[in-house]
Amino acid sequence: MQQFGAVGLVLLMLWATAWLLKRKAGMPLVTSKTRRGVRRMEELDRTRLTAQHSLHLIRVDQRTMILAVHPGGVVVVDGMDPAVDAGAAANLRYGER
Repeated sequence: MQQFGAVGLVLLMLWATAWLLKRKAGMPLVTSKTRRGVRRMEELDRTRLTAQHSLHLIRVDQRTMILAVHPGGVVVVDGMDPAVDAGAAANLRYGER
């Protein structure tokens, strides 16, 4: 019974510490957005090649890249310059360069 009490006390202390950090320091515990509330990553397009293989056109901040996703992981196929706009990146899907 003492072990359950000890575990409960530790969990309560962890929760209290996380709550204080969030409240006093303004530190988000888990977030998918930046402080301004704007997402840094967006998926522009996705093409399924097979049931387990696909290509993803994504933009992170100002950089656009093509990712190949497969059961073994992810490969960056093409990382484009930040100067390339989304319109030019979308044309890559159709073989235009």
